[in-house]
Amino acid sequence: MKKLIVFFLTFFFCAITYAQQYKTHAVKEGETIESIAKKYKVTPYDIIKLNPEVKDGLKPNTILIISGGQSVPDTTEEEVPETPIEEQIREATSFSIHKVRSKETIYGIARMYGISEEDLKRYNKELYSRELKKGEKIQIPRFSTPVVTATNPDIQTVSPVSENKTNEVLPVDNMPVTGQSVIDTTKYEKSFVFDSFKTHKVRRKETLYSLAKKYNITEDEIKRYNKELYARPLKKGEKIQIPVFKEVLVKKEAEDPLKAIKSIHIVKPKETRWGIANSYGLTIFQLKQLNPEMGEIIKIGDTLIIPQKETIIQVPDSDNFVFYEVKPKETLYSLTRIFKISNDSLQKYNPALKDGLKAGMILKFPKREAEGLNVQNSLIVKKFSLMDSIKPMSTSTIAYFIPFRLEAIDFRSKKDIERNIEKSRNLNVALDFYTGVLIALDSVKKLGISVNTKIFDSEASEVIVSDLAMSNDLKKYDAIIGPFMPSAFNRLAEHVRRDSVPAFAPFSNNIVLKEHVFQTIPSDDVIRAKMIAFIKENVGDRQLIIISDKENEEVKLKLVSEFPGAKVLTPIENTFIRLDDINPLLSKEKENWVIVETNNIALLTNVSGVLNSSMVEDIKVTMLTTKRGSAYDSQNVSNFHLSNLNFHYPTVDRVSKKGEAFNKAYEKKYKKLPSRYATRGYDLTMDVALRLAYSKNLDHTARYIGETEYVENKFEYDKSYSGGHYNKGVYIVKYENLEIVEVENTNNKLVVENTGN
Repeated sequence: MKKLIVFFLTFFFCAITYAQQYKTHAVKEGETIESIAKKYKVTPYDIIKLNPEVKDGLKPNTILIISGGQSVPDTTEEEVPETPIEEQIREATSFSIHKVRSKETIYGIARMYGISEEDLKRYNKELYSRELKKGEKIQIPRFSTPVVTATNPDIQTVSPVSENKTNEVLPVDNMPVTGQSVIDTTKYEKSFVFDSFKTHKVRRKETLYSLAKKYNITEDEIKRYNKELYARPLKKGEKIQIPVFKEVLVKKEAEDPLKAIKSIHIVKPKETRWGIANSYGLTIFQLKQLNPEMGEIIKIGDTLIIPQKETIIQVPDSDNFVFYEVKPKETLYSLTRIFKISNDSLQKYNPALKDGLKAGMILKFPKREAEGLNVQNSLIVKKFSLMDSIKPMSTSTIAYFIPFRLEAIDFRSKKDIERNIEKSRNLNVALDFYTGVLIALDSVKKLGISVNTKIFDSEASEVIVSDLAMSNDLKKYDAIIGPFMPSAFNRLAEHVRRDSVPAFAPFSNNIVLKEHVFQTIPSDDVIRAKMIAFIKENVGDRQLIIISDKENEEVKLKLVSEFPGAKVLTPIENTFIRLDDINPLLSKEKENWVIVETNNIALLTNVSGVLNSSMVEDIKVTMLTTKRGSAYDSQNVSNFHLSNLNFHYPTVDRVSKKGEAFNKAYEKKYKKLPSRYATRGYDLTMDVALRLAYSKNLDHTARYIGETEYVENKFEYDKSYSGGHYNKGVYIVKYENLEIVEVENTNNKLVVENTGN
């Protein structure tokens, strides 16, 4: 019984499906689009959509394609709603021919040529009622006019569509002869494009099949240009149009490396992400898509998924080559000027350039050609000047969520206000940040940029943030900065994610990185990776020693993996080392770099003291760490020892120069020097406002803008596999003469820039 029910249900469903197939209608004298629409219970728009040529009027005997799948309720003639015929379907200005390959779909072909599935079907009407056939040739329309939105409120609005992409086409009969430029035919494949019509008078017993075979075309191609044949057979004596196609060479589409056959690459010594991406023709983002677990630093023996290549790939090593990631709008000419290299040399080292320069491309340069450039972890870093690229007189809107907690302050009492400001650290941070924001807004205004702002008091509460998000229209903002606390920020980011509003986390690096989220504080992993990359670039033949407590065992293992030749000293009872323990490890011939990984005040005090005592006669010691923890702020840890050891560490912000224009403007307005929180408010607001003045699409431009830098902070966003963006902008600084100075790595030469007076 159950089988019988299933059979009837299947039969009923198939009957419904069949009833929704497309029909043909031969136009009769006196018929209009409206009367035909009423007859078939469709709208006039449905008819025009499938038969765009009728918008200029109907002619008797015209064959129309009628959809049976968009019927309207059965009503009286007066009740049938009429659709204003104001929808203009864009017309094709020319066509190319595509020969269908195995496993190709309408969706895939439409996407390949940058058109819609409806565009494809409209000019290949047989595809309304059947699937593609391997080997058949279909028309690919090319457009030059946008879609005009319909005025009928019941019709879905269609956004403007840009002209579809077309491949470069070369006529076969115009191939160059001896003495002319030779074309690399391996980059082209044979195809056919419509050329003209031939008129054929039908003879007795001729069929569509025999004509198609005679003219080496398909039956569907004959029907396409003779629409009446969709509804009836051939008639003896009638004249039909036979399309004539011309053979051409069409430039092959570049193969999508993400869809190519995959292989593996095992990382060898001195290989970098950039070198591997360059060798396999990938962007860094594509390499990450293939290897979502890949970190900022790859290590020897790591296995990466890559596109399979026919030849053995030799990855350029970091000893001899540096790399550059191409930015949008850059040209070969601009690159030759930036890097002071000839076009021939550029193409010699990067053969892929013969197919054109593309944003995201990884180029390689001999290290000797990069002298004087800013090289970080084998990558040439070119700072991007947003101020030189902004659109003048642009306007944007930014919302701030700052935890003032104003409801806890009695504004009727001056003493209460002063007491809250004096005792509440959170309020002080909020106020300092806001004062920096105000200075930034004044600065961008002088640049001709208008920024409308709205300040919300988030009160450091997830509940308040949710209430604010639900009671305010946040999708009207171009960007949101805040809240400060990670839980509150995550809550707000989730609220605005569906509206694609970019949200910037000003202080936390412990947030959920989803689409449209910007983590402005580099994560611990990014900070450590930056320092490890710095050490790898600059350690040279120095003696490397690692001292780590048990709490940083994972970091120690990472360092040992990155630096197999390093010596390791384990603290006694996890709290101290002795001079007798370190002395045998120190070299008199080489400089000693000692990496210390701990946030234990007692151990840090001991190690810095012992290392300071070890520097006698010809022994030179430099102390480094991959993360400077809170223990370094303890009064027990001697700044004198750290300065004597030229202590190096990574940081998300540097010490600003006293002569900075921002510092002067801040001191003039608020009668004091800015705190790091005020500077953070200034730097972040400047960066977001200038990015918006460059382009409102922050997600798209984030990784191509490159590194931007302000008073104390720099921003270099990369996209995570989950869709969010994280900042990679990290400084390497050192103690020198009891001051903190920035260390710049330029082509393996350590250059020190004093950041304070």
